[in-house]
Amino acid sequence: MGKGASSTVFRVQGEKDFFALKAIQDKILYDRELTALKHLAHPNIISMKGSTVINRHYCLCLEFLPYVSLHEHIKSFAQWRMDEAAIAKVFLQLLGALRFMHDKRIAHHDLNSRNILVEQETGKVVIIDFGYSVMVPFDGSLVKHDFGTPLYLPIEVLEGREHDPRLVDVWGLGVILVEMIQGHQPWKAAHSFPALIQLIQSTIPPLNPEGECYAQPESKLGFSSGGLLNNSNMVKTKSRISWNRNISTPYLNIVDSMLQVDPRLRGTVSSVIDMLNCSGVEGSVFR
Repeated sequence: MGKGASSTVFRVQGEKDFFALKAIQDKILYDRELTALKHLAHPNIISMKGSTVINRHYCLCLEFLPYVSLHEHIKSFAQWRMDEAAIAKVFLQLLGALRFMHDKRIAHHDLNSRNILVEQETGKVVIIDFGYSVMVPFDGSLVKHDFGTPLYLPIEVLEGREHDPRLVDVWGLGVILVEMIQGHQPWKAAHSFPALIQLIQSTIPPLNPEGECYAQPESKLGFSSGGLLNNSNMVKTKSRISWNRNISTPYLNIVDSMLQVDPRLRGTVSSVIDMLNCSGVEGSVFR
């Protein structure tokens, strides 16, 4: 089914149906994913059926999902730009999964558009690949965990500093949100860690000082009645990201909050959910 740097996934016929057999070479990655999935039973997180060792390969038996990656899903839209309803459906599901994960004191630490599967007919999303996941310390202490996909990691990880791994997930989801709107990752031009750090520092804005909680008529995305594509709803943004679409003000606040370079100012999953609720998200499941 697929092969990565440290694992290969096979489709295997079981007694009643198919399942995915993930053969992992690195025992540390295997142990991390095994530990995380034992504690995570959620409709938007890959489920584990069991584990075994075959020919010195550490194997996880996972549910078989004939889905596409979010990366491929984005490409299926015209000009690689998802419409508002599709963005909202993906984003809200991912927020719910992250809240559940963080409540269990587990951080994924490698959220990116290739580690999210989408069932294109229904829009259901599932987070996969927990090999870089981290258990959040009960005492609130920071961790030093340098693993993940660089283009989706915040500066504190790129620089090798201690950090709160939950805020790494918030940053990663913020990058994914921009990717769904723009059709591409915002810093794809970076060719090295120093270049990536410099590019992030030069394109991420300060948080809007007002910190408004908008209550406007609902759109499909739930941010404002004008929506992301309505020319009459254009706003001046403090962001220096080169947006190729008109973005509503509440959406800009959410992006600003999730992509704060200083982790002390970055939003949490709970605060982002609060912002969405105040923006009138359609059928909010977070209240």
